[in-house]
Amino acid sequence: MYQRISHTRLLQPILLGTIANILINYIFDPANPDFLWDEFLVAIMLAIPLTEMNHFIDLKLEKNHDWLHSFRQRLSLHLLMLLGATILAINILGNLYIYLKGDDFYPLKETIIINVAAFIVAVFLTGMSWMTFYYKRWKEAELNLHQSNKRLSDLESGLKESEISIQLSKGSKKIVIPAKEIMSANITHGIVRVQTKMNGSAIYQGSLAELNKQLPNSLFFLANRSTIIHRDAILAFTSSSYGKIAIELKNTTDFLQDITVSRQKAAAFRKWFNTTST
Repeated sequence: MYQRISHTRLLQPILLGTIANILINYIFDPANPDFLWDEFLVAIMLAIPLTEMNHFIDLKLEKNHDWLHSFRQRLSLHLLMLLGATILAINILGNLYIYLKGDDFYPLKETIIINVAAFIVAVFLTGMSWMTFYYKRWKEAELNLHQSNKRLSDLESGLKESEISIQLSKGSKKIVIPAKEIMSANITHGIVRVQTKMNGSAIYQGSLAELNKQLPNSLFFLANRSTIIHRDAILAFTSSSYGKIAIELKNTTDFLQDITVSRQKAAAFRKWFNTTST
C-alpha cells in the first residue's frame, strides 16, 4: 500500500507502545497505575516488529485481495494475521526480554490481557492508517475526476465551436464552409483573404476581427494584426530574434508566406499551441 517509509509508519510503534502500556497499566491497577519510563521504552521496542509485520501483511494482501472486490476476506485475513503477529511479538520477544532481564514471567491471565490490549490498539492504529490512506486516494480521485470533467467540457466546447459555419465569397458565388476547414486568413489592402482546405482561396466579406470572433480559439490563433492561422497549418516554429517566434506554414500562398509572432504574443502562442496540440 505504501511505497516508502512514511511519517505514519515511523510514528506507529511509538503510539502503539505508549497507548498499549498506558491501557495495560490502567487495567492492572485502575486506582494507581504505575508508569515507568523503561516500561514505555520496552513497549515501543516490542511494537516496532509488530508494526513492521503489520506493514508487511498489508503489502502482501494488497497484491491478491482487493478491498473493492473482497472486502470481508481482506479484512478477516488481515485481522487474523495481525493477531498472529501480535502473539508472536508480545509473547516470544516479550518473554525473551523478561528472560534475559531475569524477571519473573507474567501469569497467564495478565499475559492474555497484555495480548488483547496490544491487539486492540494495533487494530485501531491500522484502521486509522487505512482511513488516512484511502482518504488521500479519494481526494486524488476527486481531483482527477474534476480535471477529466474539465477536459471533457473543453473538448465538447471545442467540438461545438468547430461546427460553426463561415460564409465566404468565391468569385460570384457564396460558399458556406465549416470553420475548421479554414487554414489561414490574411488581410491586405482591406481585403480578408481566406485559404481553405478544399475550396482554395476565398474572400470574407467583413473585417479580420469579425472573422476572428467567429473562429474557435482552440483551433485558431491571431498571430498578428493581419493574420489568423489554423493549428493544422503550422509545419514548425522556432524562436527568432528579440523573443519573437518564426512560424513555418505547411502551404504558403501568394498573399501569405511564413509569418512571425511578436515578442508580446510569443508566450500566448506557445501556451495555445501546446494546449491544443494532439
